Amino acid sequence: EAHAQEVGELRFAVSALTNAVAQAEDRTEALKLELRQALAQASFCRERLEERDAQERQVHDRTVAVALKLEALKLELQQAQAHASFCRERLDGRDAQERRRNRDLAAMVVTLRDEAVLV
Repeated sequence: EAHAQEVGELRFAVSALTNAVAQAEDRTEALKLELRQALAQASFCRERLEERDAQERQVHDRTVAVALKLEALKLELQQAQAHASFCRERLDGRDAQERRRNRDLAAMVVTLRDEAVLV
């Protein structure tokens, strides 16, 4: 009878261990599924991050290109302003020269008229 009780307890223990192993296997499969899902999510996130990095590089490259173009346009503007200033100064000089010539001509006309009146 003690032997039968021992066998019963052993059967109970084996059954409990079998159930524990089955539960552990079920949990292992569930964990494997969770792991595959987590890996898929991580892969998706990595791809999105790589896409975002590529977009950020493109934006940075475009920003640098725009900044360089802006600097070139600023230089062009400065050159155009310097040229315009030079042309304005030359035009002002010519205007002054023309006014002097006109005054001189007007003085000569007056002188000639005065001489013509005398003759």
